[in-house]
Amino acid sequence: MKRTLWTAAVTGLLAICASNCGGGGDDNITQACNKLQTCNALSAMGYANVSQCVSEGNQMLSQAGTQKDAVDQQIAKCLSYSECTQYTTCITALASTAP
Repeated sequence: MKRTLWTAAVTGLLAICASNCGGGGDDNITQACNKLQTCNALSAMGYANVSQCVSEGNQMLSQAGTQKDAVDQQIAKCLSYSECTQYTTCITALASTAP
């Protein structure tokens, strides 16, 4: 369940950054997954590698429905943290509350 919530959170957060950061959804998902890897948090979130994270993130993004904008805003907030502890804490909190 934690992994599903995380995937929904990452997917949604990356989509909001797509509209506010000038990138595309796929690029933002890749950015978030790469940041998880850089912060040594990728496996803690249940992913074997960045490709798996990106694939599941894209899948969840396509299923986000009406809650996509709210999740997107939270993902953008998390991505704004440069420090790994803040970033992973933000993503973990988002994952635990994601629909």
